[in-house]
Order: sequence, then structure tokens, then C-alpha cells
Amino acid sequence: MKIFILLVVSFFFRLIYLGVVPVSLAHDEIDNIIQSYSLKLTGQDINKSWYPTSFLPNDGVMAELAPVINLPALSILPNSIFSAHVTTAILSSIFPVVLVLLLLSLGAPPSVSWLSGWLIAISPWHIIFSRTSLEQPTSLFFYTLSWFFLVKIFALTKKKYIVLINSLLFSFSYSLGFFTYHGYKFALPILTLIIMGYLFYENRKSTVIKYLLIPMFVVLGLLLRTYLYQDHYSSRSSEIILTQVDKFAKGVDSDRRISLSPSIVDSIYSNKYIALFDTLKSKYLMTISPEILYTAGEKNGVFSVGRIGYIYLISLPFVIMGIAYLLYHRKPFHILLLCLFLISPIASVIHINNTLAFRSGIYFVMLNVIIAYGLFAAYEQAKSKSLMYLVAVLFLLGLSRFVYIYFAIHPTESATAYFFSDRVLGQYLNHNQDKKILVIDSQPRYILSNLILSKSVVTKTDLNNFNGSYSPSDLDSYNLGNIDIFRSCPKDLVKLYDTVIITRVLVEGNLDCPAVTSIHKSSKLRDRAIVSPYDSGMEKLIIGDSVCADQELGSYINPKHLSDFAISSLDRVQFCKKWIVEQ
Repeated sequence: MKIFILLVVSFFFRLIYLGVVPVSLAHDEIDNIIQSYSLKLTGQDINKSWYPTSFLPNDGVMAELAPVINLPALSILPNSIFSAHVTTAILSSIFPVVLVLLLLSLGAPPSVSWLSGWLIAISPWHIIFSRTSLEQPTSLFFYTLSWFFLVKIFALTKKKYIVLINSLLFSFSYSLGFFTYHGYKFALPILTLIIMGYLFYENRKSTVIKYLLIPMFVVLGLLLRTYLYQDHYSSRSSEIILTQVDKFAKGVDSDRRISLSPSIVDSIYSNKYIALFDTLKSKYLMTISPEILYTAGEKNGVFSVGRIGYIYLISLPFVIMGIAYLLYHRKPFHILLLCLFLISPIASVIHINNTLAFRSGIYFVMLNVIIAYGLFAAYEQAKSKSLMYLVAVLFLLGLSRFVYIYFAIHPTESATAYFFSDRVLGQYLNHNQDKKILVIDSQPRYILSNLILSKSVVTKTDLNNFNGSYSPSDLDSYNLGNIDIFRSCPKDLVKLYDTVIITRVLVEGNLDCPAVTSIHKSSKLRDRAIVSPYDSGMEKLIIGDSVCADQELGSYINPKHLSDFAISSLDRVQFCKKWIVEQ
């Protein structure tokens, strides 16, 4: 019954309004979903240079098997934001239960194990990421599941076939975690080896210790394979600080230039290795940032709601109490937890990017386990149920405020990001009948992607419009029917366009384009705009609006309901009235 209730709560917060919030797909999500459709329809990626059994990435794939994970849902459900997010939501909803079972199997007190599961189930950090198509939550799920099977190897020593099955289940789930997200390839294997070391220490006399050879072979074998094929990971390895030590030389040269000390002293106290240490130190200390943890999360709108941290402020004293409890008792399992907790931010520390919540997701899992131990210690000391009820109420108040901000405020605030205006543009273009439209945008690949993902059904013909290229250095132009998409003003204007749409950045740059001038002079159609729902600031200028031409529109938008953001369910008239304005 406990597991059922935990699952119900976890699924509720991860599935409710999933087709509406988040209001759009970020670029990494679009990449994953588009490639999943390509895999579904062609068996390869869009570049036609990758297939799943190669277990290698290419420029168009975020990780080796990232597109595969979403494939079942996208094969069964109609194309939508819901179907794009539902795989991650389902796996992440099960994650709290997996965490509970893992902690119980490791020997944690039942109260600590269940508290950890409940804290993850209502965690702002985990809810936010569970409702995306990003690779991190899926990879973290499979890594954590693999640890559960790793521990279970020692649970039934008399039934060796069960032990072997658990070894194979570990190998399968660990491999899925390894091949679905690049960001964990160095951090999570280290944590896995630490857990193996602990299990070896605790079970030195066990007759099944030999079965650790299979997990050990899998962990080290996958790392070795990555090293042997490192050319395929060059774009990712360049993001690791440890491979970019020479880049610190510039700052060191600047320090030495203004230094008043002799050069021999400068060489001791100012060199690229000290600069590297300072960078690693500052990135590690980021893990205790009150802003990230308690007040605002991260600045990247894809990774936060901007007004609330990743854990509730009421957790702070219990973090301290949890660490103190583990240090005081110092049992081998407590040392293991502290070791995992201290090492867990390593993915963010060694990466050039400062994203903590994304690259070091395991840190927030361990943080919630520490909080659970703090709550356990507080109850052991106070022996007061009334105090625990008060703490529970405070946690629920924090949860209610997060839910309000996430579902009532965040949709409008997050729509200020250009991801949403691209989605609105995709829907606008899908309402076009037979007019010739030119779109000028600095990232044409994502305009075409949003146009395709705005349809209820994605076809092989749609994907063919990428012309076999879906790399970060995408093509300068694409075409889909009567719609042309260019990175800049096309040099040879052989078509007479009814409508030209220009992104705000190019409008502000006073784009000189004959097509724009021609439409302005000859078209009798009105100029309209796609704007931010937050302040109605112009995001994309529509010169000669041909889709909403028969509608009288307002000069600003003001969405009042979550249903307003379900733009794929709006007919053309509703869409125009709600999301297109007079310019």
C-alpha cells in the first residue's frame, strides 16, 4: 500500500497538465524527439550516418541511445508535447520507489528510506526535470535501477541463478544509463565503482562475490570502449575542463602582467594549474549556493521556475543534522553515503558548463537522502510526533507554493524564451493553406523542427525536408511545401512571397532584404506579430499576414488559462485570436 500511495502522488505531479506545461520544447528536447521520429520512420538518424546498434553518437544525436528511449511512446501516441514528455514522466514517477527499494536493500532504516522516496516525489528539482524530454532524468533512473540490481546480487546466495539474473539486469540497466546521456559518463561510473567497493567490503566471505566480475567488466568495459572510440566524442570531451587546461593560460598571463612580484614568485603562485584548481573549487562550492538550492534555482529557464529553489528552505536544518548524524555514527553504510554525497557534484565540477541541477542530478538525490537522515535524527532526539507533523505541514506549504508558481506563473514567464515563440510560429505555419511564406531566422533548423512537431503526425516526407543534414552547423535554408526558411535574406528571390516572417533579432538589426521591401510596398495585408505573453513584446514580425488576414486582432495577448497554451488544440480562428497581434 505504501508503494501504491507513493506512486500515485509521484505520477500525479509528473503527469498533470503534461501536455501543456512546459509550454514548449527546448532545443535539446527537439533534437531528441526529431531523431526519435527519424529512427521510427527510417531506422537511422536524419544524417543517415547513425543507427542504434552502432552504440556510437554523431553530430545529430545527443547520446548513443537517447532517441531510442522515446521511441515506444512516439510510436503509440499522436505527436504532441505530451507524447514527447511522457516517457521521462513515467520513468521519473517510478524513480522514488526505486530509490526506496535501493536504500532498503543497502540496509538504511525503513523510515529513512521512505522519507527519501517522499522527498524526491515532492522535490521541485525532480518534478521540473521529470516533465521534460531531456536525457538526464532517464539516464539517472537507469543508473539508480542498476545499483538496486547490483545490491541484490548478494541477497540470495543459495540461488545462484537468481544472482546471475541480477547481474544481467544490472548490466542491461547500467548500459541504458550509460548510453542515454553523455554528461554522466565519467561521474556515475565512479559512483558505481564506489558502491561495488562497499559491497565487496561488506561481503568479503560471500560465495557470490565472483559475480561482481560481470558488473565490473560492464563498467570498465564501457569506459574503455568510449576511450577507444574517443574521436566520436571529441565535441563532448572538449567540454571537460581537464582537457582544456591550456585555456587558463590567458588569465594567468594577465595576472603575471600586472603582478609586482619577481617572475619566479609569479610562476609559483600564478600558473594554469592553480587557476584550474580555483575554477574547480568555485564550481564545487556552487553546490551549497542558497540561490540554487532555496530561492531561485538556476538562471537557465529550461532548468528552473526562477522563483523557487530545488529544495524547500525548511530542509536546511535537516541537511546539517543529517550530515552530523552520519559523521557521528560512522557505520560503513554512513561512510558510503557521505562519500557518494561528496563526489556526486563531480559532473558539474569538471564540466565547462555551470549547470548543477542537470549534470549533477545524483547530487540532489543524495541531498534528499541526507535530509531524510536529518529528519530521522530530529525525531530520535525529540521523540515528538507533534514536531514531525509541524515539519510535514511546512513541507506541504512549500510544495503548494511550488505548484502555484509552476502551474500558474511559470507558463507565462517561461514563454518569454524563444523556444515558445518558435512553437507558436510552427503552429502558425501549419495553419497556412496555400500562401507562399518566407521565414528568416538565425536558426532555421529549429523553425523547421517546430513546424514538423506542430503536426499531429510526423511523416518520412517531413523529415526529408532536412536534406539529410541535422548537425549543429545546420544548413542555411530549408523548404517545406510553400514555406521557405532562410538563415538570412535569400540572395536569389525567384518566388513572390505573400508573407515574410522575421525574428526579432534580425528586425532590430535592420535587416536589408528585397523581399521585405517588396511585401511592404505591394501587399495589402496587415503586418502582425508573434509576441511574448509576459509583456506582449514582439518576438517575430509577420509582414503581410496571410493566415489570420480575415481576423480582427488585438494589440496584446493576455492568457488566463492553461488551456490557452495548448495551442495545438486550437483551431485557426482561436489560435489567431489568442496568439497573433496587430503590429
